[in-house]
Amino acid sequence: VSLTPAKKNRRYSVDLTVLVTKDIRGPNGKLIAKAGQRLNPVNMMPLTSTIIVFSGLSKNEIALAIKEGEKIKKTNRPVVFIMTEFDITDGFDEYQRIEEKIGQKVYLLNLQLAKRYNIQHTLSMLTTKNGLMWVQEIKPDA
Repeated sequence: VSLTPAKKNRRYSVDLTVLVTKDIRGPNGKLIAKAGQRLNPVNMMPLTSTIIVFSGLSKNEIALAIKEGEKIKKTNRPVVFIMTEFDITDGFDEYQRIEEKIGQKVYLLNLQLAKRYNIQHTLSMLTTKNGLMWVQEIKPDA
């Protein structure tokens, strides 16, 4: 997934509430959710980590992701790094180099996640609060 860099710092919320269209039952037949019910996954299971979405094509964004991640980790909150894209000239060697720089597993952003969480630009940091997903875009230095 290719996203453009943020042109300015901004913060916006995303309501992840869904409308149940038909009854959902567990394997034992127990009703989990009733048709017509509105469910908010954030209320059921809020994020316990901060997600940082960045472009692996930008050295500035990689550095910014590391910097922001280190600040967050100092508060004892886990960080999940998700990369939008990376240089595939050397196959997955660049992907591994970026993981080594960051010092932990880095995941790749897929289109479904980008759309569901309304991730529009990099660098984005995702958290949850008060039943909403919050996206904070940070303009990377040129």
